[in-house]
Amino acid sequence: RVPAPCAIAAVCGGCDFQHIDVAHQRELKAQVVREQLSRLAGIEREVTVEPLPGDEDGLRWRSRVEFAVDRQGRAGLRPFHSHAVLPIEDCLIARREVVDTGVLDRRWPRQKAIDVVAPSVGDPVVVQVPGGLRETPQISERVETPMWCDTIDLNARGFWQVHRGAAPTFLAHVLRELEQRDYDDTHRAV
Repeated sequence: RVPAPCAIAAVCGGCDFQHIDVAHQRELKAQVVREQLSRLAGIEREVTVEPLPGDEDGLRWRSRVEFAVDRQGRAGLRPFHSHAVLPIEDCLIARREVVDTGVLDRRWPRQKAIDVVAPSVGDPVVVQVPGGLRETPQISERVETPMWCDTIDLNARGFWQVHRGAAPTFLAHVLRELEQRDYDDTHRAV
């Protein structure tokens, strides 16, 4: 146990493990994945959860945040198992670019939620919710691995990994597996 860096971590619904040392958080997450693989798929496998590049000691990694808006137009987060809105001044898991948009400093009358996206290419985007996908701006995300790199354009509210290190890590793993499979297929005895 460690003191949670965020004063509302025990109330907010998004930071279940802030009271646990970051290294031990990863061990607990690995245990959950092992248990799910075993229980749901019958796969017994060792699992290691490794840190991804792009955070600050386990904080400031989330590049996409949907803030709820209360009746006074203040942006915040929903407490665990609640429809209430807890107005906040900062979110320690949000990237600084998200908070620096000023989304938490201004009022959002008649809004239910506000999305903030800090893409890897270009400036952060603030999107009022609800809003149709046609009204939502396009963003670009750059993915670079040793074997592949490209920029992907998508809707700001479309699906993308919230941690900047996730997409390159997933892609690099898939490419390594495919490369190994290609090697195995070409070197298999006939």
